[in-house]
Amino acid sequence: MNKNLEKANQALLDGDRDGVLKLLQNEPDTAEVIWLRANSVLSDEERKRLLSRLINEESRYSQLAREFLDRENNFQAELDEPPDYKFWLQPNYKKRAEKMREYRTWIIGAILLLALGIFGIVVNINYESENDKFTAGVRATQTAQAFFAGQQFAEYSAGRLSIIDVIDQVDTLERPVTFGDFVDDQFKPVSPAEGARFLAVLINFQCVLPVCNQPPEADLALLLADDKITVSYNYSSRPFFIDEPPSEFDRIASGKSIRLWFVFEVPRITSPKALLVITPDRQEPLIVSWPVY
Repeated sequence: MNKNLEKANQALLDGDRDGVLKLLQNEPDTAEVIWLRANSVLSDEERKRLLSRLINEESRYSQLAREFLDRENNFQAELDEPPDYKFWLQPNYKKRAEKMREYRTWIIGAILLLALGIFGIVVNINYESENDKFTAGVRATQTAQAFFAGQQFAEYSAGRLSIIDVIDQVDTLERPVTFGDFVDDQFKPVSPAEGARFLAVLINFQCVLPVCNQPPEADLALLLADDKITVSYNYSSRPFFIDEPPSEFDRIASGKSIRLWFVFEVPRITSPKALLVITPDRQEPLIVSWPVY
């Protein structure tokens, strides 16, 4: 794989579809290039056209392309079945039709995400050492399984935020946590409150402003499973990993991405349901559904 294709693969895993298409605009139409383009274009018709080309080629992508097209065609056939007699007179017909279209979008999106996860595992196995292959394969497998029940990312005026990884219960002996207090010129390790645990979320933020001075340019909170309790991330007294303290130099420019750990203190008896992204330009928080492993 040439350097340009490596960059395109990474851009696809980062969710930068425009970047993928830009990197591939002068590349010859190999099976891998067609596969990357099919997973980056926004048009359903163009994606189907590209996947149809792969079916007739002998490559590792042919079977995947065939499975995706079969699923889409079967789903479309179900939508095209003749409706019940006088369906327009049935109550809530319009709402049911809108729900059906919504489910179709999510199913197609989930299939594409599954393909991205599988493809990421293949790339890591081919280009890293044996030890790195094992580590990357474990993380890639976790990432491929971390699909969401709802919205997978939050887009707002400052950029795009998504969840990359979660540590549901931090082992403070292995990964010490602090509230920022110093003892003998070193951060003071702390333990969670009685009946609580530290939970860490790794987010990826891509900036769209000219300069993002404080990524992710939003306040974060956890919505717990009962839909009533939220745990806010207080920047003035926030817990954080001692080996990854917050930095005032984490400024990035437009188009750049940064990954940041956020540590929350939550009750042991409950689990998060979503990550809330609170921005100054919106009255209601954006919701990023919690990953399910």
